[in-house]
Amino acid sequence: MAKLHDALLEHDKKGIFTAEARNLMGYSSGFMPLDYQNGYLLSVTDKNNNVTERWANTGIFGGQFMTVIGKSGVAKTSFCVQAGSHIIRPFEYGEYYHIDAEGSSNLSRIRALNHFTTEEMKEKYYMPAIDYVEDAFKHIYHLAKVKLETKELFYNTGKLNEYGEEICLPQPTVYLIDSLPSLQTKEVEDSDELGTQTYNMRLAIAYNTFYKRLRPIIQKANITVMAINHIKDKPEMAFQKTQAQIQYMKTNENIPGGTGPIYYSQNLLRFIYKGKYVFEKDGFDGFLVEVQFIKSKTNRGGSSVQLVYDYNTGFDPWLTMLHYANMACVIKGRNPYSYFESAPDIKFNSKQFRDIIGGKPELRDALLRDCAPSLYKLLSTNQLDPEKEFSPQEIINRFNEAYQENDVDFDTEVHRDE
Repeated sequence: MAKLHDALLEHDKKGIFTAEARNLMGYSSGFMPLDYQNGYLLSVTDKNNNVTERWANTGIFGGQFMTVIGKSGVAKTSFCVQAGSHIIRPFEYGEYYHIDAEGSSNLSRIRALNHFTTEEMKEKYYMPAIDYVEDAFKHIYHLAKVKLETKELFYNTGKLNEYGEEICLPQPTVYLIDSLPSLQTKEVEDSDELGTQTYNMRLAIAYNTFYKRLRPIIQKANITVMAINHIKDKPEMAFQKTQAQIQYMKTNENIPGGTGPIYYSQNLLRFIYKGKYVFEKDGFDGFLVEVQFIKSKTNRGGSSVQLVYDYNTGFDPWLTMLHYANMACVIKGRNPYSYFESAPDIKFNSKQFRDIIGGKPELRDALLRDCAPSLYKLLSTNQLDPEKEFSPQEIINRFNEAYQENDVDFDTEVHRDE
């Protein structure tokens, strides 16, 4: 007797019951601590349920919604520009769409953050003039349809899914909405409704429809939708205990837009200011940001990592890794004679670290090698011990794949056209 599922497929003319593996592929954000904190160890199995391979699936996952929240001035937009640009840059057909609904971005600042050349900005970075959530839906939906209908956009990732099948996807696209509350809805009968409770309810319904209807198609088309949102104060009723909107948020905090942006997001990241850097002491002016994973469907909610922000160039991958190394206690000695245990003869001063590491690959490898054990511990592993299955060289190889082969420049200056 045929299996019930096979019988269904025989009569399935519309493809309703066709089973497709949910291929979740992570892409490097440019910041390894964040990538690993959001990653997991994927086990490939054969027909007999034997594990044939394991690989670390890390980064920001394609085809998903990601929401970034936080107070004003914690570089939410900068992160989304940098991480999204890093994802799409190495792909011939990788594209970034940036809806600047707040009207606060400019191309000069964007180039200072993503280091794109003029040609790359013209061919890969687009800023459509969209003011309504309904128009954003149409734009993303039609973009996804075109991607799925264009075979040339598909590529083999070189990875296998849990069933041992090759993961083939359309090349990644990143779509940024900055910010979600700044998008309006066309479902307004009277302009006097703007800002009222009635309007907010209509907007929440529009957002919920946006997320619910787009979720299946962005997954298939490998479009990552990043949305920036804010944190509002929620009035508490006297003598009435209220619950937090979502775990790891406070009871008096509210994320605008209803339940849709929260429920459908693969990741909900909260950016928190943790302190400043000054040039005289640290060699640059900037601040430290804690990124809290309010929600992660691939790792542990409530966890956090820290990123280093330079006022001139945005979040810095080298300074972030140096900070991570310091927190992981793998930096030995003191300035100006600091060193890594795997390369004790190479001394450095942390104030000049970013300036010298680009020309010293052995120092870079030592940093990554000594940080590898703690990075592996960030993975969601399902009780497995990745340290026994991966060598520090894996971290170095992944770094080279994500950075050097993508021709990413880590100098503090913006790329200039030749």
